Amino acid sequence: MMVHAKPDWLELIATTEGPNSRGHEAIVTINAKPSEIHLALLTLGLKPGHPMINKHVEGRFLPDPPSGPGLHVFFVYQVKGQTIQTPAHEWVIDQATGQPLADTHWLFTGSQFRQWQGKEYYMADENGNAVSLVNFGDDLIVRQTDTTQNNDGQDLQLNEAAALPYGTPLILRIQITPPPPTEADPSAVTP
Repeated sequence: MMVHAKPDWLELIATTEGPNSRGHEAIVTINAKPSEIHLALLTLGLKPGHPMINKHVEGRFLPDPPSGPGLHVFFVYQVKGQTIQTPAHEWVIDQATGQPLADTHWLFTGSQFRQWQGKEYYMADENGNAVSLVNFGDDLIVRQTDTTQNNDGQDLQLNEAAALPYGTPLILRIQITPPPPTEADPSAVTP
């Protein structure tokens, strides 16, 4: 994976290569398919939630927020032989505040499958929505937000002071967020 060219504005942390890629709205382009990342997360024991969807309730469509197990998303790279791990949200500027995006919660939503002409498609593979800052409705991993691609106001920009130069290789690290400790056993979770 590598740092993408400077995007016009940000709607994704990571997209895939291909004809439907949203590279003009992403920080990095990844080589793995979202479905492969989905399988890896299933193998680790996670059960996906769902992307933001609109539910028909009493004659109106109401948004149902994204859900799923929590994740952390990091960029890992080398600087002068030293390995650096940076939370991905630090590479994003919120134009409303002029500050880096506040620490964010990521969710394993799991995208969606759709049927078309007798064939089943995993929509995150089709549209390249691997790690999204806004809700597209087919995201593999999305920030816990009610912001969509229709109402984001192009407010998220690349934090050029933090980001690496275009073409720099790096690793996108996805880490499971440990569940909070229970009252019965507060030591059940390791930091």
